[in-house]
Amino acid sequence: MHSRLTAHRLLPALVVGALAWWLSCAHSVAQQAAPPVPAVEPPATVPVVELTAEEKSLAAIRSLLTSLGSAETELTQLRRSLSKAVTQAERDQIAAEIEAKGTQRDQLRHDIESVATGIDLDQFSGTGSTPNDLATEFEDFIRPIIGELKSLTSKPREIEALRGNVAKYQRQIEQAKSAIDHLNDLLAAAAEPVVTTQLRDLHKEWTDKLTTAENDLGVAEFKLEEAEKNRSSVFASAREAVAGFFRTRGRNFLTAGLAFVAVWFSLRLLYRKLLTYSPFHRRRERSFYVRLVDVAYQVFALAAGIFAVLVVLYSASDWVLLGLTLLFLAGLVWASKQALPLFFEQAKMMLNLGSVREGERLLFNGVPWEVKRINVYTDLDNPALTGGKLRLPIRDLVPLH
Repeated sequence: MHSRLTAHRLLPALVVGALAWWLSCAHSVAQQAAPPVPAVEPPATVPVVELTAEEKSLAAIRSLLTSLGSAETELTQLRRSLSKAVTQAERDQIAAEIEAKGTQRDQLRHDIESVATGIDLDQFSGTGSTPNDLATEFEDFIRPIIGELKSLTSKPREIEALRGNVAKYQRQIEQAKSAIDHLNDLLAAAAEPVVTTQLRDLHKEWTDKLTTAENDLGVAEFKLEEAEKNRSSVFASAREAVAGFFRTRGRNFLTAGLAFVAVWFSLRLLYRKLLTYSPFHRRRERSFYVRLVDVAYQVFALAAGIFAVLVVLYSASDWVLLGLTLLFLAGLVWASKQALPLFFEQAKMMLNLGSVREGERLLFNGVPWEVKRINVYTDLDNPALTGGKLRLPIRDLVPLH
């Protein structure tokens, strides 16, 4: 059994981090022979006040502003040091430090604006690169498809990235505290002024790193809390995804499918209607040119249906479905290389140039038949049989002789 002449199908898928509370209580009771001293009542417990979202944002901004002020001060000091540098090596080292500190300052400003506004600034101001080669053009073509797939998992990936940031900053805080403790031990044991000065500089540097990591941890925990608060359940997310698809892409998909069916079948019905009035098709034997027009019209009807699909998707500005359709067509053409010999043989038969021709007799399932008409479906006739008429798809006619 061989594949059909034409194939038409369109191809349309989160560990809440828990905070550990350290509870410590110390209670000692003095047992003496003297009369017992009346117990002192414990101080009243101060109730824990739950901060609002605005207060948390302000606290994060205050921490970031402190880090920003420190970065600005260090930049000023580095610029002064650069102007006083003597050797080229010193100037290069200080210039690299200025560049790194400037990047840190810009990131702090970015974080302050992001926390204050509550939006993703990268997404707000993101710009694409200008295509300059074939690979970039192809990436630009499939970017809407990849973006649509990424949007389905954006929330889980965002939360996972924030958890990774929290874990990273917690690790940095532990390492900074360990470094500071080690520096304190060395400072206590150091006696040389040169060594002491170097250790104090390192102590200040790692204290700043600890402060920065603590501030970054606060911002990351705030963002993680907000993201988990706004996260929908799995069923709600699936429901929203399905509803969104049928509101936009589902509607476009159905419209494009209906356009293909309407155009293709309308053209086929129109051609059948025209055949009844065509004097060239009323003759018992059709000429080669009439058959060529028949084959060309079948190809035209298929191409018109595909063109209608592309026009509908282009008019709806649905670049995702349009890209998927073009990729599907390209894959279909690539895969059809294996079927080209079969298609060529079927086209020859429709032109009455194949191994089976109109007016000839053949055996099908051991029964003789006369080939009355060869088209997408072939009409066979045997007057000696009751109801001796048979219609076969042309793919079943290829192996017959």
